[in-house]
Amino acid sequence: MVSYILRRLFFSAITVFFLLLVTFLLMHMAPGSPVDDILGDKGGRAEDRARLAHEAGLDRPLVVQFATYIYNFGRGDMGTIFATGQKVSEEIKARLPNTAKLALLAMLLASLIGIGAGLCASKWQGSWIDKLARGLTVLAISSPIFWFGLILIFIFAYRLEVLPPGGSGGGSFRYLILPALTLGLRPAAFIARVTRANMLDVLCEDYILTARAKGLSESRVILKHALRNILVPVVTIIGMDLGNLLGGTVITEVVFSFKGIGKFAIDAILNRWYEAIMAVALLWGIIFIAANLIVDLFYGVLDPRIRIETRLR
Repeated sequence: MVSYILRRLFFSAITVFFLLLVTFLLMHMAPGSPVDDILGDKGGRAEDRARLAHEAGLDRPLVVQFATYIYNFGRGDMGTIFATGQKVSEEIKARLPNTAKLALLAMLLASLIGIGAGLCASKWQGSWIDKLARGLTVLAISSPIFWFGLILIFIFAYRLEVLPPGGSGGGSFRYLILPALTLGLRPAAFIARVTRANMLDVLCEDYILTARAKGLSESRVILKHALRNILVPVVTIIGMDLGNLLGGTVITEVVFSFKGIGKFAIDAILNRWYEAIMAVALLWGIIFIAANLIVDLFYGVLDPRIRIETRLR
């Protein structure tokens, strides 16, 4: 198990490095530069543009710029936004807690709604409950995230007036409900479909029929015997949805004017804040890789056979 973790960490570090490299090259291949944002595409004298480029380190070779960034990041320095003078690390520290709360609440809602809907649909297969659940999952999967956000804002903020339409409210729970629900609906749909499909397979197994023959209640059969045996594929889809969840925070935070990492990433891209874009890309890469590693390790808790196979490698 230890050697497996070390191998995963090694390849994860390589993945993060190439993620940074590709992001760095793409940003420098894009038209314009931070100097253009300050002086304009055609504004400023040549000596002023050269001076600003030198101050930002943009006149050095790309290899030197990339190596300098990696070195500074290793010391905990994520750089400074050249146009505003703000420290990137301070912006991330201020916004990361909000995005973390949003993502965790969204995944919690997605798991509860998805597993619950999947269990109900499989228990009453072929009924109106099953048909309604399947129809809603198709709608959730095929609809854009921002559409959910706008609908929820219209219903709960403007019609019912029970929740705020946007903002972060200093991380207040009331301001998290609508963004988290918007972000979690699509993952909930995937989780519901996987739960239903696997539950239908498990309910036909001999040990389930034996449990029913012994007189166990249907709720105990499902929750104690059947549910445990479908957790591995469900956890798999939850881990896969983490990537979509990180991408979804960008759209969700823009729709709700939520002060988080996603909105900061959009501002950085639009204004060509190279240091901020690199920091966000690295942060998301580390979070995504760490989450998938945790999911892989969690498999061993759910299914002992996976631990045995890992030891035999």
